[in-house]
Amino acid sequence: MTRVFSGNASPLPSMTKSYPGSEAYTTDDLPEIDYLFITHDRWDHLDYKTVVKLKSKVKQVITSLGLRQRI
Repeated sequence: MTRVFSGNASPLPSMTKSYPGSEAYTTDDLPEIDYLFITHDRWDHLDYKTVVKLKSKVKQVITSLGLRQRI
């Protein structure tokens, strides 16, 4: 599942807005997460702000070595 909780999926806030209605939930609404899979970090696929907010809820992150160092 791909989800953008920060309002946009781009390094520039005015671009790539999230879909209307996607603000119905926040990261606080999510339960503890067993595994977070991140396949790549292309700017339009990785909502870094959301990943940082989820960090305390995730038991294990599964990703490539280079990306793992950034999270």
